[in-house]
Amino acid sequence: MKVRIEKIVYPGRPLARLEGKTLFTDWGLPGELVEAEIVRTRKDYLEARTTAVLEPSPRRVGPRCGHYRACSPYQDLDYAAQLEIKESQFREMFLRFLGREPPALEVQPSPQVWNYRNKFHLRVLKTASGTEWAYHRPGSRDELVAITDCALLSPRLNELLSLLRSSLGPAGMGAVRELIARDSLHESQALLGLVVEGSRETELLRAPLLGLDFPLAGVVIFARDRSAGGGLLLRGRDFIREKIAGVVFSSGLLSFFQVNVPLLETLIAKIRSFVREEKVGRLADLYCGVGAFGIALSGDVAEVSGVEYSRESFSFLKKNLAENRIGNFTARRSKSEDALPGILAGGVDLLLLDPPRAGLAPAALEAIVQNPPPLLAYVSCNPSTLLRDLKALIPLYRPVEILLPDFFPHTPHIEACCLLKRSV
Repeated sequence: MKVRIEKIVYPGRPLARLEGKTLFTDWGLPGELVEAEIVRTRKDYLEARTTAVLEPSPRRVGPRCGHYRACSPYQDLDYAAQLEIKESQFREMFLRFLGREPPALEVQPSPQVWNYRNKFHLRVLKTASGTEWAYHRPGSRDELVAITDCALLSPRLNELLSLLRSSLGPAGMGAVRELIARDSLHESQALLGLVVEGSRETELLRAPLLGLDFPLAGVVIFARDRSAGGGLLLRGRDFIREKIAGVVFSSGLLSFFQVNVPLLETLIAKIRSFVREEKVGRLADLYCGVGAFGIALSGDVAEVSGVEYSRESFSFLKKNLAENRIGNFTARRSKSEDALPGILAGGVDLLLLDPPRAGLAPAALEAIVQNPPPLLAYVSCNPSTLLRDLKALIPLYRPVEILLPDFFPHTPHIEACCLLKRSV
């Protein structure tokens, strides 16, 4: 059957109509006529698979990766159109969730559109023809897609992938279950981690990894069950340093740290302007990770309270405070929802929130509603949970500006930062 794609809805699903019914397919750009076949009939919509593009969009471009539909399905769409789609999706979701148009909305393009990712986490795929590095197929925990290199990864990480393939050989690659690496623009080197089954695999990998001729900060080997504790440091150190907004941050392979460093600097600068404009004295940084926001902003405020629950991230938070000689930052290891009532009771001018994809825990949201601070800055990697949380906050706050920093070009991911002032 032939259908025309009307639009792409979040998170990246092409939508068309067939005999009055909504149809979602897996491939196609707005305006394109495609050939599709129905794979599943739902009560309110149809699911289909595109088999051919019959009338290509003038905004369709050639993708750089053969595996692009597994990790960056917008590679076949020009970058300006990607930004337009993400802005349109966010506006539509804002209106649906909150019943109003968003306030001033600013899309922040990525300074780097290709080779911007400073981290990868790959699995190992064994096939009849050999062993390959692989991404998970979207929506699947079991299906893998082999890659050789990736146009989103930094040149250094692509070089490392190629070198590991030749240095480890089939036996060495077969000993690895997962491969993790983080790149540093500041240090011009990478940190490498390998997940293996046990000691036999570790011994097999020891010689080739120690002899690897590559700018590595360190090499860490983890047991497959990483919950058992830290890894074995095989070479160098177990952290890497990156410079953000004039501050040097250390982080480990399992710590959260933004993968698009140049754009993170842009976002921090925007929040700093808000902090200075509102004359913020006391800042609380929740879900603060290794301290990127709170430490970068510490010079603009009188005091910062930071909360992080991850043991590894909290360890690096303390390290970063000490190494940067930050004296006005109080750090506590806790779940944010547990620490929040006490922080709010003590008084805070701006509450900065950067929760995981699940958004704020109900207890955290309730604490804010019960004792709302004057200002909020909510950074989100999931617009659905951001807007869900804003629905509870809007009776008390008015959004003054929403930023859409495009941290992940060529992917459907939307990140947002909402700056709010208390209205009652």
